[in-house]
Amino acid sequence: MFHSYPIEATANNWLHEAVIEIIGIIHTRLDNGERVFTTGTKPRKQQYWLALLPNNIDPRLRRWYGVRDRVLKYAKYLKKPIITQEQRLDILQAINNQNNIAGLLNNTSDITLINEAFPKVHEAAKELFLFCYGKLGDAGIRDAQYQMIYDSLLAKDCPFCGFGDMMNIAEASQDQDHYLAKSIYAFSAANIRNLVPMCMKCNRLHKKADDVIKNEANLRVTAFDPYACNATDISIEQSKIAEGVSSINPDWIISFVPPTPEAENWDRIFKIRERLKRDIFDECFERWFDGFLKKCLRERSKGLYADVISEDQIKGVLEDHRDSLLDDVGAGKDKFKPHLFNMMLNLFNSGNERVKSHIRDAVLGDEFR
Repeated sequence: MFHSYPIEATANNWLHEAVIEIIGIIHTRLDNGERVFTTGTKPRKQQYWLALLPNNIDPRLRRWYGVRDRVLKYAKYLKKPIITQEQRLDILQAINNQNNIAGLLNNTSDITLINEAFPKVHEAAKELFLFCYGKLGDAGIRDAQYQMIYDSLLAKDCPFCGFGDMMNIAEASQDQDHYLAKSIYAFSAANIRNLVPMCMKCNRLHKKADDVIKNEANLRVTAFDPYACNATDISIEQSKIAEGVSSINPDWIISFVPPTPEAENWDRIFKIRERLKRDIFDECFERWFDGFLKKCLRERSKGLYADVISEDQIKGVLEDHRDSLLDDVGAGKDKFKPHLFNMMLNLFNSGNERVKSHIRDAVLGDEFR
């Protein structure tokens, strides 16, 4: 990721925490040999539900009958005679592990799934927590989380791809992806620590329901923590430009800075290199270089360049342009513009005659094409 989100945006997690606490109460009562009633008339269900709620629970949960019914359905499958106390401990371990988001992403917590061993419990949990995810919207929690994240962004760009639009919440409801796929890690489906806003292209075309902590070979991989990762940048300085051709057509080589396993996994999921090559550098190269040409023309017309200019002075014009871009990196695709001119400067310094000729022509006013 190009930068992380503020961890404060995950603080309002009361609904998820409350439901997890109630599930813990159900497990404890079953383990203690107490009866947990789950079926009956609506008044009876409400009586059973209120008996499960801790005294300090948010009063809204008393009236959220959809949550009630799904918790009781989960309990119904959990108390089946075929599920032993030891197996309930396995399920409880899955609940804890699936909500250790940081540990799952950095591979310090085991992946514990129940979909094969306890398919009905898994389906009941998925139904419950997906319903709770919907209630996060009803309670305004998701909007509040998104607004805090949106306000923290200097440029309103998606930090996953670097250039996708993060929309104002007044314009449209923004995609808040389940970073750990809800179909796999059902117990974390309403945990806002697992909800991560991203642009529509990143979410719908690339991330989709991919497992961010297991690759295509089903091997465990580490992933960026969207709320606690260091910024990653890119470099295109190793890109190649062929000598002896009339136009510059770079062979883009994109490296991650710093190079980490998390960055490679980021590329696997979001196709970062492919998208930057196609949508940024191929698409914008001529426009950005044309802007440099026009700037040189303006400065030349103002008499800012000497009639006779050395190679070092020509390089200095390129450096000044690169530095001016770094002073104001802009937003969207244009924020990657400094990388292009850093690459050109690197090739100029390495003696690439094709690049030196293009820069010289731009500064001196000779024909570019």
